[in-house]
Amino acid sequence: MNHTLLLLLALIAVAVPFKVSAHSGGINKQGGHFNRSTNQYHCHREPCSSIHKQSIDALNEADRENRAYSSVYNRKGWPHWIDEDGDC
Repeated sequence: MNHTLLLLLALIAVAVPFKVSAHSGGINKQGGHFNRSTNQYHCHREPCSSIHKQSIDALNEADRENRAYSSVYNRKGWPHWIDEDGDC
């Protein structure tokens, strides 16, 4: 029994540093982080995961329907969506 426990503790001691170093840095309030080495944004929890899934689903739908899709959004490109004068 002591040998089994010792082996288990040794495996945990070896595995934990690999898990911890897999994603250095923190997760932002959206539930993801930007990986500078790969230049990609990764989702780890909500709401990021749901938003990412919606984007992938929309991309796949556009592909099936043979139409264009872009995930690029620039709020300044849609000034008519902003109620600047406050009249709703």
